[in-house]
Amino acid sequence: MELDWLTDLKRARSRLFWHRLHQGLLPLDTGSHVLLANAMLQSGAAMFGDAWHGDELYRAHLPILMPQLPKWADGADADYALELVTIFRPEALAVEPGAPRDKYSNPLTPDEWKAAEELYEIHEKGRNLISIKMAHTIRRTMMRALIDGILVSATRDRGEYREIPARHWNDEPATVWRFIESQMYPADPWKENWPTALEEWARYEAPPALVPGNDWIFVTRGSLDALKRELSRTSRRSETKPFPEAEMKRLFKAFMEANPMASREAWVEEAKRAFPGSGNAGRDVWKENTPIGGRKSGRKTRH
Repeated sequence: MELDWLTDLKRARSRLFWHRLHQGLLPLDTGSHVLLANAMLQSGAAMFGDAWHGDELYRAHLPILMPQLPKWADGADADYALELVTIFRPEALAVEPGAPRDKYSNPLTPDEWKAAEELYEIHEKGRNLISIKMAHTIRRTMMRALIDGILVSATRDRGEYREIPARHWNDEPATVWRFIESQMYPADPWKENWPTALEEWARYEAPPALVPGNDWIFVTRGSLDALKRELSRTSRRSETKPFPEAEMKRLFKAFMEANPMASREAWVEEAKRAFPGSGNAGRDVWKENTPIGGRKSGRKTRH
């Protein structure tokens, strides 16, 4: 797996995008139109119910900090790694906690990277992998609705909404990038329009939220409400299905083998995603198959 510059740029911009969204620095929804990112959040809540926490779309684009994967020492990986060490293990920092840190002139040390990888495994990996799956499901569901014309989209130019033809969504590889920052390049709907490497390297301040040449993407509130109603009905129907206890136990075993340091919360989220309506069953399976006060395992412990 090679980490290219554009992948790192997308991760960094996605991280900044969601921070800006939560700070109220992006376009507002109106009575008639909803920003694509907010539409994704609402669709996720309708689709996943109690298993939806609202940070999945943000987490889906965070770096994967595993020892066997390449990293950008001065890119989004470093930002995320430094954040994890600062929050969970500040004593491992090479500088005093809270002291100014420039990842270019004072990059992370090998010990800091190692600590970040350990913390990622313990605190983040399970939640982030689940978030990737959920975000993928939301994108595919909304993409299909956009292609079929069920969900109606529009760009905004100088206060005027201009409907995006459904056919301009009918090429998944060419249009999936629009979901990262809720924008597209109207001059050529099939082109990904990102800042160049030179523009980014020469920048000394935060980049503008809207890439020059792009327009924001919205969906009509009426079509979104209709989609959410259908997603909610589908979710409720799935909740009435009998709960397959044996299947959840098999999933638990596979989950813990793949994520031996996963937390209970990460497992419960995975259980709710895989078995909507299972309630506290995920916690019960965890309790039955995890030694008290010991290392997590897939075997039942006798006392």
